[in-house]
Amino acid sequence: MLEAIDAASPDSRIVVPDTLIAPLLVGPTFDPITATLDALTTAGRLPLIRSPEPRAALATWPSRLADARDEELQARNFLERELIPRLSEAATELTPSDFVVDWLYGTLLDGRESGQGTLHVSSGLRNLIGVRLYYGGGVVEELESLAGTTDELIALLNKVADSR
Repeated sequence: MLEAIDAASPDSRIVVPDTLIAPLLVGPTFDPITATLDALTTAGRLPLIRSPEPRAALATWPSRLADARDEELQARNFLERELIPRLSEAATELTPSDFVVDWLYGTLLDGRESGQGTLHVSSGLRNLIGVRLYYGGGVVEELESLAGTTDELIALLNKVADSR
């Protein structure tokens, strides 16, 4: 998307396929079920896990998960408050409500046939897209780190279980 904007003349209009817009509007998320860990923690049963490594990993899990959720929330807030309004203004053949209803929800979420739209190019739009990509990269990095932590935690718990 940035390449298409950079290749265009300032203050021009470019035709953009939905396949370039979609990744900007949909971000990665992670919503694990933590009921078992929550029950262990609130009931004070975490000390029943005697091995210090898995106990420490379980104890830090909620804060790691909260960090990932914060990254997701920042990216989502930026998308909703900054990028979608600017994209809807830049989508020259659509009103802002048409952009959100028809392009965002219709094409991306309802699975309608993809198409293309015309965007008015500006340095402000380019910068917002750059910031969106930055936020998206931060979310992906945080989720990959969390996935690695999850794999390590499962391996530690399996090791404890196998030793019994």
